[in-house]
Amino acid sequence: MSVTLDVTDSLYSYNGTLLQLGAVTVLPAFPDVAGTAITIEDDDGTLTPSESSTITIDGTSETVTYVGVASFNESGLIGGVLGALLGSTEAAVFETSSGELYIYAPDGFPVLGGVASTVEIDTGADFDLAPSTPGVVDGTSGDDNMDVGYEDDDGDEITDYKASVPIFGGGQSGDDIIDGHAGNDTIRAGSGDDDIYGGTGNDTIYGQDGIDKIYGEEGDDLIYGGDGEDILTGGDGDDTIYGGDQSGNDVHKDTIYGGTGNDTIYAGDGNNTVYGQDGDDTISAGANNDYIVGGEGNDTITSGDGVDTIYGGAGDDIIDGGDGDDTVYGGAGNDTWLAGETTSGSDNVFLEDGDDTAEFGYVTEGTDENVDGGDGNDTLSLDADVMAGLDLDVTLMEGGAAADIDIGDDDTSGNFTNFENILGNDGDNTLTGNSEANKLWGAEGADTLDGGAGDDILDGGAGSDTISGGDGDDTFIIGSAAEADGDSITGGSGPDDTTDIDTVDLSSIDPDSYTISATEDPLDSGALTGTVNFDTGEVLSFSGIEIICFAAGTQIITSDGPVNVEDLKTGDLVMTMDHGMQPLRWMGRKKLNSEDLEASPKLKPIRIAAGALGNGTPLNDLLVSRQHRILVRSAIADRMFGVQEILVAAIKLVGHPGVEVVEDAKSVEYFHMLFDQHEIVFSNGAATESLFTGPEALKAVSEDARAEILELFPNIATQTALLPARHIPQKGSMVKRFVERHAKNNKSLMS
Repeated sequence: MSVTLDVTDSLYSYNGTLLQLGAVTVLPAFPDVAGTAITIEDDDGTLTPSESSTITIDGTSETVTYVGVASFNESGLIGGVLGALLGSTEAAVFETSSGELYIYAPDGFPVLGGVASTVEIDTGADFDLAPSTPGVVDGTSGDDNMDVGYEDDDGDEITDYKASVPIFGGGQSGDDIIDGHAGNDTIRAGSGDDDIYGGTGNDTIYGQDGIDKIYGEEGDDLIYGGDGEDILTGGDGDDTIYGGDQSGNDVHKDTIYGGTGNDTIYAGDGNNTVYGQDGDDTISAGANNDYIVGGEGNDTITSGDGVDTIYGGAGDDIIDGGDGDDTVYGGAGNDTWLAGETTSGSDNVFLEDGDDTAEFGYVTEGTDENVDGGDGNDTLSLDADVMAGLDLDVTLMEGGAAADIDIGDDDTSGNFTNFENILGNDGDNTLTGNSEANKLWGAEGADTLDGGAGDDILDGGAGSDTISGGDGDDTFIIGSAAEADGDSITGGSGPDDTTDIDTVDLSSIDPDSYTISATEDPLDSGALTGTVNFDTGEVLSFSGIEIICFAAGTQIITSDGPVNVEDLKTGDLVMTMDHGMQPLRWMGRKKLNSEDLEASPKLKPIRIAAGALGNGTPLNDLLVSRQHRILVRSAIADRMFGVQEILVAAIKLVGHPGVEVVEDAKSVEYFHMLFDQHEIVFSNGAATESLFTGPEALKAVSEDARAEILELFPNIATQTALLPARHIPQKGSMVKRFVERHAKNNKSLMS
């Protein structure tokens, strides 16, 4: 078994040879080896002559050779002759590869006072780095069962002391020092104030009565402190530590250190101090007033009753303060605070960094809870069983100010600050967001959700919900037909509004189980209004979705000439108007059958007849989706928009001669082409756009396709200023007049 010994402040250097050291008559001042952390490592802890060991100084290791034992002797002088030996210490001597000597003197050197010194060197002697200490009950390297009465090879014995039994003669006080050494040991220290070292191995240690200090050291140890104010340290390994006995009962004040590893700590009742330290620890502190530090790792901390102070530390911690007035600091990581299910309390909780969740059992007037979500995207959860059926009214205020919370007929007191998200309960909740990107979950009940400004995610859950996204690009989550039934969803709206891009997410529902009926929303340009009708009878009203893509059969100009769009693949070189040949980065497709087109007529393609744009373009009839933009060029564009070339959605060109909706379409397959940037490509000879990765286009593709695009182009998800290849007019009414003027004056769209 390898032994590593801390020798900081006990290692010295000697600038001379071994022969010169042995000839010393006046002991010099040996300089300490400089370093804040110095260790000697040996394979078994016993140094034998010519054996190699390792000395490590502040992280830098060096191989040395053990050469023997040096005895430093201090004698008196009588008439110039050496008299009585006044003191002697022994040290281990090591030699480096360059001939330098190190001296390990654990007991230091004799103190000189005008006396003579000699140094005797025994190059044949062994040196024990970890000798048995007199009075320490030592185990062996095997699996020991060390109970009261156990005696080691040196005659040291584990003793027991009972206060009711008089002890005479000394030596039987029960204050033992016990070292289990290697092996999976079982140690019972009995009564008295004991110091116990488990050593390596998976040890089971019972401190029993008295004020004990227990060190599990290496291995997965099981430690019981027993009665008394104990100091318990798990050390390395996944340890289980009880402040009290096997029942977990202990009303004394224990101090517990988990050490490295995933430890489980039961501090018991009492005013305990617990440090989980490294690893994913589980800490239960029981009643009374506890001080708990989780340390690094994903810890689970339960403190029970009492006035507790808890630091979660780094990691994703779960902290349950239980009843009582607690002060909690979540620290770094995505923490969860469980406030308990009482009707009173005065907790002060600072969740600090990370995406944290605060779960409350019940918050009433007079509660005086103060909870700060801190930095990150934090959630206020009010869904505990104790609040079942109570109606919630929660409003998130601007700038992280305290949320306004009503529960049933009660106004709450306290402060709930810096929360971005709300999780409701099974009552009829009214949840209102602020201008940030909020997530609102209504859960069960007839809920009213309002996202406010910001890009919000809203989920009404079960019940007939009324949900409004407000300003921003909002997403409405529909988990099932049952949850959708009776819901009314309203995205942000306004005349000629193209900046609010709202999405109804049905991705978790079988697409064959519903049909969609939609028409263009007269109050929101480019958006849809309609219903989702489920086969089982449920109905959802909704708004907002577009598709941007080519139809199968369209010929795209490439480095190999015209190629059908359905035959293109990633990496093909496609001719662009502005940048020549560009590699195709991604291709997507969506096939719609007659049922799809009947259910949602707005998915029917637009046909641009051959030559309809002017100058012989397109060369053949071109089929595109309604929102696919076509490049048009004219003097009218210059006068109306200040530029000669603009991009216009195909649906806006309907009414111009040769441009119409294909009402009798039985099926269509659309394709998406994506490049490193927005490009103008040639489709059946006409100049048309590639996929423009703005919010409208991204929500028009499937979830899998969107995920693939975001993996290829990770910055898309956070881009706020995408650059189109040409000007895209934002006023729908102006585009309508633009097309009408061309038709009225018989002007070409590609002059």
